[in-house]
Amino acid sequence: MVVRTINAERAHWAQPGPAPEVPPAPVISLRGVSKRFGSHQVLKDISFDVPKGRITAILGPSGTRKSVLLKNLIGLLQPEESEICSIT
Repeated sequence: MVVRTINAERAHWAQPGPAPEVPPAPVISLRGVSKRFGSHQVLKDISFDVPKGRITAILGPSGTRKSVLLKNLIGLLQPEESEICSIT
């Protein structure tokens, strides 16, 4: 699984622009998200930020637990260990 973030205002990629600036403060922050189903560990110590004004994508082939991560993020599943913050 890979998490990628791009600037929403420059998502077209057609025009070269200035060097990237420091990313803005996150609107969502995940730290140490881990999830088990019985003895099967499906997420282990996942951490990333979703910066304000950026497009963030979670990429990966089938079976890499993207849906499990998103279900933990929105509260449909409860991780065993984590810190998930939504900052507005």
